[in-house]
Amino acid sequence: HDIGQPVRTMSDGTSTAAVENELQLADDLRLLSGFSFANRTSIEAQNYNSSTGAITDFPHNNNNAWDLQGGLEYRPGPGSTLTFSIARKTRFATIQDRYSYSLGAAIPNPYLTSEYTVNYDLGYKRVFTRWLTLTASLFYSHIGNTILSVNNVYYDSATHVDESQEQNVGRSEYLGGETGLESAFSPSVKLGANYTYIKRNDLSNPSILFTDVPRNKLFGY
Repeated sequence: HDIGQPVRTMSDGTSTAAVENELQLADDLRLLSGFSFANRTSIEAQNYNSSTGAITDFPHNNNNAWDLQGGLEYRPGPGSTLTFSIARKTRFATIQDRYSYSLGAAIPNPYLTSEYTVNYDLGYKRVFTRWLTLTASLFYSHIGNTILSVNNVYYDSATHVDESQEQNVGRSEYLGGETGLESAFSPSVKLGANYTYIKRNDLSNPSILFTDVPRNKLFGY
């Protein structure tokens, strides 16, 4: 809470159930699959009116989500592994997403629902020796129901501010690749480097550029 304002309670409850299965199709080929269901329910969310000093409850809200994944793992030879996977993943709208006033510049949206993404991943791993390992992957993600800030949803006549609101209105895509090398000199000492390239596109409004993730990233450890 802000200084000078009363303490409010914000809490959610989340429950999840999942199943996974592994099927050995051949000596060098495995099929991996999984399914999960989750529910998020608001327990308590209190709103404060600074003009009247009253504390009231935001409307009760809940959201269901399901995830599904499948993948193939193939070992073409000693030390080599090739994988391909498709997965649908969801992210619930957080308490911050749903109830934030953004310092008076936005109005809450308790009814925000989960974002979802469909991910495709092609990966390769090669163990050359006991101390040198190469990994590489290509990936593509399509994100729907994206939570974005929509401008000029409400005009506050008291503050003369056009306020925005978080809404499920966006679509976007991420694509790129990653490669890395790791050397294990001992069970407790490893040296490695990793490079990632990622390009992100706003499909709802291509003129808007994402800025919070670098397109190129290189790190060592």
